[in-house]
Amino acid sequence: MSIFATITDLSSGEVIERLGPFESATEGRTACAKAAGAVLMWQRAGYSWEAKEGGRVYQVPRDTVLEPEQE
Repeated sequence: MSIFATITDLSSGEVIERLGPFESATEGRTACAKAAGAVLMWQRAGYSWEAKEGGRVYQVPRDTVLEPEQE
């Protein structure tokens, strides 16, 4: 399974960079942290993982697509 991470500018929504391909979401999240130069705090956002740092949004699709959690 090929997973790609996306780095987006928080204010404009412009895609800054795509990273990958990765074999797992864990590898994608690790690469995003290296690109950010910081420890990222990840949250589930629908079918992906999302972290915000330094005016950027880091998104990585989840490995297994499940129904979003009901609130």
